[in-house]
Amino acid sequence: MPLRTPARQISVRLPENWLEIDPRAEDLTAELTRTAREHHGDGVDDDLLARLAGPLALELRRLTASTDLILAAFFAEIVDTGSPQPLLITANLAIALSPPVGDLNQLRRRIEQDARAADVEITTRELPAGLAVSTAGHLDVEHAGWSDTVRAFTRRFYLPVPGLGRVAALTFVTPNLDLVDEFDEVFAAIAGTLSFSD
Repeated sequence: MPLRTPARQISVRLPENWLEIDPRAEDLTAELTRTAREHHGDGVDDDLLARLAGPLALELRRLTASTDLILAAFFAEIVDTGSPQPLLITANLAIALSPPVGDLNQLRRRIEQDARAADVEITTRELPAGLAVSTAGHLDVEHAGWSDTVRAFTRRFYLPVPGLGRVAALTFVTPNLDLVDEFDEVFAAIAGTLSFSD
């Protein structure tokens, strides 16, 4: 039986219109705004973008508290609706490494225990990088400085990292609930590009 060396690199291919950001940035909202301005130019309303990208930044910050965040990216498209408030379509991706865990079955049992209180769909999916546990559900993103709670859809894929005893967790979030089906297809396509290499 050949020995499996630990994976040293985890990568995904992002669609052309997704922008990678530095997940270690101290102010993730500012990092999202800066990156969007670099990509979209001066047509970006910084205040609007910061307000609407805030839930994504907050969720990324929560992830960094309990895992090793290794990649963060987001999609933002500003749609002129003819009204004073343009529509901002957003989604984000974070790839993190979990603390050491057991095999995929142990991971699934742990996820099922954590998901009992929530309305979360749990499935197993075959991806090119291996068998993954996938979850889908909704989350409420709150912040003391906000007047409203933001409801968002989240899709996660959990794949064991070869030779490490850890799990790569891909977390996708979008607050655009009317576009969940479309975004979920994009999320699955991105997850399908995940690869591990030595």
